[in-house]
Amino acid sequence: MVRGEDNAVIARTLRVYVRSLQRWRRAWELRGERGLRTKDPVSYPLLSEEQWECPIDGGSDDQGDA
Repeated sequence: MVRGEDNAVIARTLRVYVRSLQRWRRAWELRGERGLRTKDPVSYPLLSEEQWECPIDGGSDDQGDA
């Protein structure tokens, strides 16, 4: 990021919220490039690998009446 450049100008250029840019800038100031690395996924999968591979038990294969 350019030193002295207004956060609003940079945020508009990147099409992000000013608050996001402020957090990124602060992380950069405190920890450098390491501060900008992703820590964890935004969300965790709702199903485990095993659940994805296993069909649902007790259900019917057809779409008709149960």
